[in-house]
Amino acid sequence: MTDMSKVGRKSKRKGSSFERKMAKIISLWYGEEVIRTPASGGMRSITRSDLTARNPDHFPFIIECKHREDINFESIIKSPKAIIDYWIESKEKANTEYWKPSELKGNLKFPKVPILILTKNYCPNYIILQEYIIINLSHSVEKLKKESFIRIHVPELNENIVIFVLEKFLELISKDNFLYAMSCMEESE
Repeated sequence: MTDMSKVGRKSKRKGSSFERKMAKIISLWYGEEVIRTPASGGMRSITRSDLTARNPDHFPFIIECKHREDINFESIIKSPKAIIDYWIESKEKANTEYWKPSELKGNLKFPKVPILILTKNYCPNYIILQEYIIINLSHSVEKLKKESFIRIHVPELNENIVIFVLEKFLELISKDNFLYAMSCMEESE
């Protein structure tokens, strides 16, 4: 007989370990320390995100991390429901938080950008973003156009999301390129 409390603890440890690993990877890319939100999944006085920077008010992302065995990447095109559900959750969190670039004066703030990072055992890490960011990035990063990705329409939000292998994406896209792509969208709104 399986002790469900042990299964739950193991699952939580696995998720926490994945969040710490992603915090290190994102820190190297972002150039600032990114940490697992204290009591991620529970404490929301700092942010609703799984990962954040030491100063969350100047960090432009809501980063959700999911290490789930129920995600079947092989059939994602046929049945993206789980991905869409995770994305809607991330987007709802992002719509409630704002960030302010540290060099900006005044009270102007921008909505945080949702990023969803997914994996399962023996699979790569994947990053999921709003398609408009990829469109803006592809204008400045020619190599991005040659990369494979999956595009999914999210009818509930009337938007498209794209899925890339995380490490390849971070290798091609600098923090500055990403922030520039975000600013293009903010100017057009």
